[in-house]
Amino acid sequence: MTKLQSSALIVLALFALLHQTYGEIHFCPKVMNFGGQCPSGISGRGCSEEMHARLGAGAMPQNCTCSNISFNLRKCTCQVNCGI
Repeated sequence: MTKLQSSALIVLALFALLHQTYGEIHFCPKVMNFGGQCPSGISGRGCSEEMHARLGAGAMPQNCTCSNISFNLRKCTCQVNCGI
């Protein structure tokens, strides 16, 4: 086997290994209730920060929405990493 063939084989083997290890991330809806009202003018940004703080960096919350449930309670719905 030539040096070029060996190098190509190693690169392909590494690619296959890394592809299986770092697969695609899947997101699932997550609903959580928090105290206070939805912040005005920033959409679900406050929810994203709250979920990040509660679930950790691996949650990767995105596409969050906020709705007021009562005077001092709000419902946050975000797409989070299903693997957490």
